Amino acid sequence: MNDTATATPATEVRPDRLAAGLAYVKHAMGTEPMRPILMGVLFEGTEDGLYLVAADNYRVARAKVDDEDWTAFGRVTVAAEELPLIVAFLKRKPLGVATITNPGSPYLTIAQGGRQIVVRAIDGQYPNYRSIIPTSIDRTIEANPRYLAEAVSAAKAAGFMVATLILRDRFDPIMVGSSDGEFIEIIMPVRTSSEPTAWEPK
Repeated sequence: MNDTATATPATEVRPDRLAAGLAYVKHAMGTEPMRPILMGVLFEGTEDGLYLVAADNYRVARAKVDDEDWTAFGRVTVAAEELPLIVAFLKRKPLGVATITNPGSPYLTIAQGGRQIVVRAIDGQYPNYRSIIPTSIDRTIEANPRYLAEAVSAAKAAGFMVATLILRDRFDPIMVGSSDGEFIEIIMPVRTSSEPTAWEPK
């Protein structure tokens, strides 16, 4: 692992973990051209690991894909159209450790097995999504993800505009993810026009 700050910091991650993280967060990416920075996945290096983040104005999905110190890596947002290329590259044999290099906007380089790809990044400052990520969770409910997905799909098929989940407080975010908290999605509850607006990244 490369934990020292350099002009072009690089570090290593398991390809299968990176691919799983991308698969988990990509559906939450924004699609509004007025917010181009949200039309991609944020690769965020922190002291406690590498995170992948996708968000629109109403939800945030985050996956932790490595536990090492990635502070030197910084933050870079990869454009949505580049994600299929990354996933296909990560699945090519031989598998092994993938090295990610962030030379700064507008590119990100991923290398493994003697090959590499260079993908386009989005210029701009990603919103402060961490303001709605809970610092602690005092109560959880575990559910089969297939059953949960089927229940939501059934509500959609029945023509419901809103699927109701029972929460401790009606304005609490809905949290769905892994039991260890490394993969988590925050969905803001639906509110009427007379109530506070949904989350807006700042």
